[in-house]
Amino acid sequence: MSISDLMVLRGRVGTEITLSRPENGEGRTFCRFRMVVPRSRRRDNGEWEDMDPLWYTVRAWGALA
Repeated sequence: MSISDLMVLRGRVGTEITLSRPENGEGRTFCRFRMVVPRSRRRDNGEWEDMDPLWYTVRAWGALA
């Protein structure tokens, strides 16, 4: 088993995207936002049920930001 830092989410950006650049040149540029991912599941009778959405805080650094 290996540990991976890759996660694929499908949802919508739920907040403003904030971009932070270091003023003194130390550190890397990064951005931050919150993302909402809807969830649903199939019940035993075959009907779909909407569930509470999940919220994630997303941060990206360097060129990705």
